[in-house]
Amino acid sequence: MSGQLIGPLPRLYSVLTAVVALVAFLGAGAWLGHLTIVPVPLPVGAVLGGLAGVTVAWAVVHDSQRRRLRVRGRRPHVGDQK
Repeated sequence: MSGQLIGPLPRLYSVLTAVVALVAFLGAGAWLGHLTIVPVPLPVGAVLGGLAGVTVAWAVVHDSQRRRLRVRGRRPHVGDQK
């Protein structure tokens, strides 16, 4: 068993997942920057949320397993001469 349930995501779904995570964290950071007791300006909260969003988006779509490179064809051996 390889540890992956369904395999890697297609490129479109990876991009959509990253965009949704980034937008959600940008909104959450701006919201927290606006509503917290600590006087944090709205843009600072959005930037911090964006950094967290980029980190989470990378962690969600990143494949942590190294893949073997599949090589097709036959490599000639040193002793094979025609």
